[in-house]
Amino acid sequence: RYFMLAENVGAFPEAMQAGMFEAYARHFAEQHQADSIRLKLILHDPSSIARIQAGGKLSDPEMYHAETIGEYDFSRLAPAVDESMTTEF
Repeated sequence: RYFMLAENVGAFPEAMQAGMFEAYARHFAEQHQADSIRLKLILHDPSSIARIQAGGKLSDPEMYHAETIGEYDFSRLAPAVDESMTTEF
């Protein structure tokens, strides 16, 4: 469902990207009741023809590597207050 979100952020101006990643992290934290989130970009290295002919597969684990985009800690933030649920006396 969230396939390629990190990659698509690259289409936005660099000045906006950090805020977008934090917004994604906040969304995931809310969806999963998590205090912290680590976002990673999973990259697939291209395989050579010789490697495939020698029995290698495109899905071999060594053909993938992860780059950490950021780690976000939301444990110190107060939960948002829903103004429609407040009562004044």
